[in-house]
Amino acid sequence: MFDIMLKNLHSFKHLMEKDRRYSPTVFLVGLLVFSLLSVPVTQAEGPDNVQFVGLNALTYSGVDDSGELSSNLTVRQGDHLNLEIPVENTGVDVEIASVVLHVNQTTWNETVYFDNISIDAMSTQVLVYQSSNQVHEGSLDVAMSINNTSLVLNDSILVGPPPLPNVHVEIELISDSYVSGDLIEFNLTSSNDNGERSFAGNMLCFFLQEEVYNQSLSVDVGQSVVDSVSLYARPGILECHLDGDRNQSSQTTASFSLEGLPSAAFDQAGSSGFSLIGGPWHAGDDVEVSFILRNQGDATGSALLRVLHDGVEFESESLVLESGAAGELRLVFENLDSGMHNMSWTIASNNGIVSEGLAGIVTIEVQPPQAMFADVRAEEGDSGVELHWNVSITNGVERDVKLRYGYRVSGTDVYVNEQILTLGSGTLSGQTVLGEIQGDTVLIRMEPVGWTASTSSYIATSMLETIEAEYSLQINPITLPREPIEGDAVTVTIMIQNTGPVAGPSGFLYLTDSSGLLLGQRSTEPLQASS
Repeated sequence: MFDIMLKNLHSFKHLMEKDRRYSPTVFLVGLLVFSLLSVPVTQAEGPDNVQFVGLNALTYSGVDDSGELSSNLTVRQGDHLNLEIPVENTGVDVEIASVVLHVNQTTWNETVYFDNISIDAMSTQVLVYQSSNQVHEGSLDVAMSINNTSLVLNDSILVGPPPLPNVHVEIELISDSYVSGDLIEFNLTSSNDNGERSFAGNMLCFFLQEEVYNQSLSVDVGQSVVDSVSLYARPGILECHLDGDRNQSSQTTASFSLEGLPSAAFDQAGSSGFSLIGGPWHAGDDVEVSFILRNQGDATGSALLRVLHDGVEFESESLVLESGAAGELRLVFENLDSGMHNMSWTIASNNGIVSEGLAGIVTIEVQPPQAMFADVRAEEGDSGVELHWNVSITNGVERDVKLRYGYRVSGTDVYVNEQILTLGSGTLSGQTVLGEIQGDTVLIRMEPVGWTASTSSYIATSMLETIEAEYSLQINPITLPREPIEGDAVTVTIMIQNTGPVAGPSGFLYLTDSSGLLLGQRSTEPLQASS
């Protein structure tokens, strides 16, 4: 039986060394006897004289993946737990006992059985447990019992963070003399004097809520790294802090104050704020924005309007204001497409303080382009051809248009005259005299002036209508005298009418008999239409 136990011990040791990184390893200091059974032995009652030495006797330490003790003084995140559990026999006889150990963290737990441990009289056996899992920062609980009886021992430890750097940051102003608006320089010194490992992260610095420095930072143990940052001097506090890596020191932020430096202080003048000039806007229009600013500081300063639109940053001309003065900042965005446009705006200054709230986002709707419409008809009168036209644009804003009047000959448009008109809502009507023309098609061409229409031009045409006077004659059958004698002078009454829509010409009226003999003649005056 002893030989078999030794062989089992040898095989168990071989297997445990092979799988040491993946399975809990049990070491027994002293004589270890392993049960040949795979199921832990549970005894109804524990041995009378076997007990845990106590909480203070438990030893916690960290080991690496190979089971070697780590350099950490306490158990830290990333270690495997090494736990030593002393169990003592206070009796005068050898005792056999079994111990169940439960180890628990929030993300993992393990249960280990130490079976049929032989403990000599008046001696102590130390059970050694190594976790297959790496521990993580936070609470770790252990619970153990002898033979699943009331002989229990519960404990809890706090696993520390992984080894950390210990970087301290200092800010030093290296510019000698300066006033608001001057470019000044600082040294940023990062020291990792007492760290447990190197720092590998970033250094970020902010001044007046604006990021002025963002660079990667690597500091080995015992090393100091010096970087520099430049900014325009204004009243405010420069704050720099570490990011991207954990650090032991609570002093991860350093600051340098420029408060009290005389400077300009910009705020909104009046209630208008960021304003859009004009509108509504249509595709192709320019959009102008404005901001009225006041310098409420104790020194002269300059500021500008900065707008981000479609990923492109635009800046107005810089406005210089003395203390107490106000002025207007303007920007123009040209030829915008139809649709919704978001604009992020802010007031910026290199030599003054900008009040909080002088920034925002506005949304501008640009509608589709306005369209042009025209119709025309032509009449031929005494002065030649006359055009009667109507022009309009779709609803929106007033626009200037150029009207060109002419006619078409053999596919070629000939323009006689032109004019520029302003169109708003409704339809504008008018007449234009072309005079004598060579073709029978008249036209009017409409073009936008200084804006973008839905089409580059609009042409309306019409066939020339020839309109003439329409004369008619009516002879009164009653003459004077009523019964004339040959040789008498006779008066004949003739009524001439113009039933046409235009005035008729003057002319001559001839009176003849049935044989064609001319009886008389006289001139006629022009007749107005319908007279």
